[in-house]
Amino acid sequence: MPWDDAQVVVAHSRDLRRAVNVCRAHTKVAVLTSPGAGPAELALLLGPVHRTFVICEALGTEREQVTVLTSDKAADHAWRDPNVVIVIGGSGITPVRGGPAAGAARGALQSGGWIAGRDPGYPGAVRGWALPGPAYGTVLGESESPQLRALQLARIGPRLGDLVWDIGAGSGAAAVETAGFGAAVITVDRDPAACERTDTLARRFGVQLQVVQGVAPEVLEDLPEPDVVRIGGGGAPVVAACAARRPERIVTHAATRDEAEAIGQALEDGGYAVECVLLQSVELDTRGWTERERAVAFMLCGHRPHQ
Repeated sequence: MPWDDAQVVVAHSRDLRRAVNVCRAHTKVAVLTSPGAGPAELALLLGPVHRTFVICEALGTEREQVTVLTSDKAADHAWRDPNVVIVIGGSGITPVRGGPAAGAARGALQSGGWIAGRDPGYPGAVRGWALPGPAYGTVLGESESPQLRALQLARIGPRLGDLVWDIGAGSGAAAVETAGFGAAVITVDRDPAACERTDTLARRFGVQLQVVQGVAPEVLEDLPEPDVVRIGGGGAPVVAACAARRPERIVTHAATRDEAEAIGQALEDGGYAVECVLLQSVELDTRGWTERERAVAFMLCGHRPHQ
């Protein structure tokens, strides 16, 4: 088994969720466990995210044993300390089609990576983020303009070990861009077609997402605790429900000033300091330098005052 693309994390009971989030976001992770943060605890926190566990007990001793099983079975056993868990699984990488860059990505997949801790195809064929719709092979919604997504992504600040909720995922562009920075992402949308689009886009760009179909805020009750939440739709009621879960930041938008005020009030009532910016952008047709499309939105970010 090649190790070029593996993440290596240390799990402690006080912050086990961060190690679990790395396992959500990446296809190969070696977890150095500790008492209270072993294979069973990892499996329980992964929940419905299916992975294969390779559990290595007492390595280098006469009691050495290696066990391979699915994550849903790990909690059924008592494991000896010390142990290391290799967590494998998730969707494979499908390089973005077209051009020599895609061919290079396929070659990397076959020959192994060039940088430790990254998938063999890293970096992907597409450079940048907050890209226009054609880069994703889809039509973006009104709340998914590149300019709005760029500022939202800056405020989300996704990091390895984070869990980000993306509620009202739409095309999936924002979720895929967030996951591209190494964070674990759970997307929520009531529309089955939107869920399918998001899943397809994630596979195309080689990132791991957990896609949940359901209506917020009710569907949020069973989700693991987030570090950051992006809300693409739902207004003040969904914002209030997310604030009750106490993420570090909540990032959303509004189409009108009245809606922005209602969302801002919900954030303040939840104990968050509020930033609100009015974004106006005009796309020009450079053949005649005429206006092609105009977008206006209020971007709101709530953060806990001490952070």
